[in-house]
Amino acid sequence: NMVEAVSAKSSDGDALRQYQCTTNYYIPANKIRDWKYNDRSQEAVLSDPKFPELKDSIELAGRLAEAIVVRPLSSVDEDGFEFEQVIGCKRLTACKLISPNFPVECSVQALTDAEAAALQAAENKGRSDPPIWDRGCAWASLLDQKVYGSVRELALALGEKHEKTVANYVRFARYIQAEPEFRTLPLSRLAQAPLELLANIAKGKDVPVEERDELVQRIVEIE
Repeated sequence: NMVEAVSAKSSDGDALRQYQCTTNYYIPANKIRDWKYNDRSQEAVLSDPKFPELKDSIELAGRLAEAIVVRPLSSVDEDGFEFEQVIGCKRLTACKLISPNFPVECSVQALTDAEAAALQAAENKGRSDPPIWDRGCAWASLLDQKVYGSVRELALALGEKHEKTVANYVRFARYIQAEPEFRTLPLSRLAQAPLELLANIAKGKDVPVEERDELVQRIVEIE
């Protein structure tokens, strides 16, 4: 069986080294800072309707069900942080709200920005997608800081099938950054509400003039 096979291999000394994993550590929440390329903003995390449930479950258990991924800083920064979160921003935020000294289970890994971005993208696969605004901002920053040399390189590294989608998200984020009045609105009003209005118009429903005017003001052209 599998156990016997593994036991047999272990007798070879280093035969099991290929299966070795890092040991997790319990690090106080106030020693871990958010990664600057996070694809979820704090606003998005706190406004997530499922976030209170996540926080309550962590507080009840007294620990995380799944470790977050952090990387060590080269030195303690001016705010006293010793590590930087790469995976698990919602879990880390919940821990910090429970207690600044909450023991956060962490997998400590030495990662480049490019490796961390790819890992973050892989983590999101099959889970709830970050808002377009947050994703676009993160991707724009990765390009601006030369972590990736082009949209094509970024899309390939993050496993995004459609290069144009990545380019549009980046353009969307940069447009919003240039128009501060949009940033005060939840992304759902920038996206979902206009789509609903468009659907009503397409169905021939009578849409008030003021709502049509709002539709024109809210739609952001990214094509």
